[in-house]
Amino acid sequence: MLLFVAVSYEIYYHDVYMKVIKRILRKNIIVIDEDEMDLIDWDKVKHGCIYLDIWGNVHLEINNKGYLPKPYNSNLWKIFVRQDLMYAELPMKLLKACKSKPVSDLIGARQFIYLRSIRTLLPSNVGILSWEYIKSRGYEKKNPYVGDVRRYAFERLFGILDVVAIYLGAKTGYFPTATIPAEKMEKYDCHLTEITTWKQRLFKSIITFPMRGVKVYLKKY
Repeated sequence: MLLFVAVSYEIYYHDVYMKVIKRILRKNIIVIDEDEMDLIDWDKVKHGCIYLDIWGNVHLEINNKGYLPKPYNSNLWKIFVRQDLMYAELPMKLLKACKSKPVSDLIGARQFIYLRSIRTLLPSNVGILSWEYIKSRGYEKKNPYVGDVRRYAFERLFGILDVVAIYLGAKTGYFPTATIPAEKMEKYDCHLTEITTWKQRLFKSIITFPMRGVKVYLKKY
């Protein structure tokens, strides 16, 4: 009996201790709705994620780095050879990085990084679930108007990102993309720029590696 009590106490103590350690090491992620953006100190923000749910609501997770496809967290065959498969899986992986809502309630995500020293906003991936996937998962039963939410998802996420840029004090948006059509980027005042100098090529390589066929668009705020 005494042995059982001692072992139980040891297990309990270990669990409590580990919870404390995890809480200390955990990143301080701040979750806010889009109408609460003036409640936080943007001078300390370096990165975050914007999420759109199936009802059309947006929330932000400040300090959440989200998901960035790199060799250490991705299938190497897909990331270096079959990047088309990697892009197909990207929306779901972005949504799974959400900390405050279940993936089944989300439809799209936009991540960002802010380089404060040069006042440049780096949108680091955008992902929106395909209409075929949405129908197959029965999202229309939750919200009959989810089709409209999906139709304007890119515009919605882009609009919130513009607001984030203002709060951050960004002067420039650096948009590298390999999948979004040029006419769609132009619609949101993102203009294709040529990479000519070695410094520009180096910066692009650091930001986009190992993605191929990436074009860079700039936006002035």
